[in-house]
Amino acid sequence: MAVVDHSLDVGDDVHVIAGPHQGHRATVVQLAEPTGSRHTVRCEDGQTVRLSKVHVQRAVPAR
Repeated sequence: MAVVDHSLDVGDDVHVIAGPHQGHRATVVQLAEPTGSRHTVRCEDGQTVRLSKVHVQRAVPAR
């Protein structure tokens, strides 16, 4: 089971946990501005989308 971690960096692998891309794996390409609410991520299907911070979580392997 994955652990929710909102301290992401560019290049981190994430899981999309809500919205139309739910279930996809993605890579963070741009972090949200400090006052912003959306990260830019590139999904496994090649689409680059802006997703709310609460719609992505770091991909952490199960222990």
